[in-house]
Amino acid sequence: MTAIEAQLIERLKKLPPNRVAEVMDFVDFLTAREERAAAAQRLTAGLARLDGLELPPVSDDEVEAEIQAARAKAQPPRRLSGGRHRAAIARHKSARLGRHRRRAASALAVERLGGRFRALHQRGVAG
Repeated sequence: MTAIEAQLIERLKKLPPNRVAEVMDFVDFLTAREERAAAAQRLTAGLARLDGLELPPVSDDEVEAEIQAARAKAQPPRRLSGGRHRAAIARHKSARLGRHRRRAASALAVERLGGRFRALHQRGVAG
């Protein structure tokens, strides 16, 4: 362990836990900054090597076509056969209608209970 590391450890021991957490966050920030700087240097070096190859320029349309081809290859469209597709749609509609029916039934039940409570209240039976 170097003298600087020993000094840092002694100073960290004197700090309250919340300040030690701040120091850890700062160290993480510095580490991430160094990693970004190294990545930027690698990118710059790679771009310089590409420039050295003197390749012809690529148009925006060519780039877009290549992106679309890669996307099509990576994710083929998922299709259901006709009967399975219709069955899936029917299940979805049924579930949606079921939710609406349950909501309507709940609203009706609340309305009926409210009416009964008002009637009992008017008779003086309910508080």
